[in-house]
Amino acid sequence: MNTESNQALRRERNGELLLSVILWLAFICAVTAGAYKRGELVHSVTDDYRAGVIRWFEGRSLYSSDDQLGFVLYAPPSYILMAPLVYCPGFWGELLWRLFTVGLWGYAVLRLAERMKRCAAGPHYFWFTLITMVLSLPAARNGQCTIPMAAAMLLASMALFDKRWNNAAVWLTLGLFLKPHIVPIFLLTFVLFAPMRWRLVVAAAVFAVIPFFFQDANYVWEQWRAYPQIVQAVSKSGEVSSFASFYQLCKFCGFKLSLPVWTSLRVASAVLVLGLCFLLIRHRNESYYQTIWYYALPTFFLLLMNARTENNAYAMLAPIFVSYLMMESCVKKNVRLTAFLVLLLIGLAGHYEIGKFITTRDGIVSICPFLTLVFLVYLGFRRNVWFFAEK
Repeated sequence: MNTESNQALRRERNGELLLSVILWLAFICAVTAGAYKRGELVHSVTDDYRAGVIRWFEGRSLYSSDDQLGFVLYAPPSYILMAPLVYCPGFWGELLWRLFTVGLWGYAVLRLAERMKRCAAGPHYFWFTLITMVLSLPAARNGQCTIPMAAAMLLASMALFDKRWNNAAVWLTLGLFLKPHIVPIFLLTFVLFAPMRWRLVVAAAVFAVIPFFFQDANYVWEQWRAYPQIVQAVSKSGEVSSFASFYQLCKFCGFKLSLPVWTSLRVASAVLVLGLCFLLIRHRNESYYQTIWYYALPTFFLLLMNARTENNAYAMLAPIFVSYLMMESCVKKNVRLTAFLVLLLIGLAGHYEIGKFITTRDGIVSICPFLTLVFLVYLGFRRNVWFFAEK
């Protein structure tokens, strides 16, 4: 009887997983088509990526002073990873790029759903897929590197608490190639996990050295020298531009933060995240709790404390959001908090349309930082309420 029951559960699991994979493939095709309007690529950042790749292989400066602040935040190794966009242009290149970026995001989310499914019954694959798609739609359509970087962070978090050190190092290294914003979790891991230290030193060395195999050494050295300067300049630009960070939320509320205050706030937040992660890794037999919070803490730091956070970057909240939504709805059966989280989901997914009603002379105001702070308050109250006794 037990054998038949196990086989039925396995068939149900495989069917749900297959459906989720089909949904992800359909989603990738849909967002690729959605990037085009009347045959022209409109909703995409891949043209910026292509421009950077072309500059790289032509030996021109990646960080010249006349650049618009678009693709300059990417380090030299990133353009090697983006090279297929040049060698496979047009629709098929866009599709292949999203198969990689969105596909990696989908893989990470399904891995997380599998982790929850081991501990609590429910259609986790389907709901993890659906809710993540809702929050990731703009970033996936634009082909941004934010979501594959988030996937690398999530996969590294899972590997760390499974003590698969080599796997974690590979994912963190891939994240470095995708976007330098992964540095906070990279440094956290170096400080908190002793077995990862030499591996991350090797990863950083590979990241720094690999461009020298694809271009003239003098040219590569000049780009590495220019990169920190342009990152500093771009970071300051966030203080006067319309982005979706805590800085902009304070500005909208009438509290314009000076640079010293903003810097102090960021340093204090970084120390807080380090302390909370230190406490987190001392938990025992709570693998899912550790995984999702080790991903969540650097994510909240990145979204709120980076002055140039874009609205589309809030797709990174999806794994945290869906984990707690499943807890409240399927495990705790808390109708009120489930409804509360659904309202937050609607707000995050419809931030652009809602933001049209909140405008200033600088343009539309993002509600994403405010909703993220509300979500953080909720998490603070529910921090000791977890899913289940893990098996």
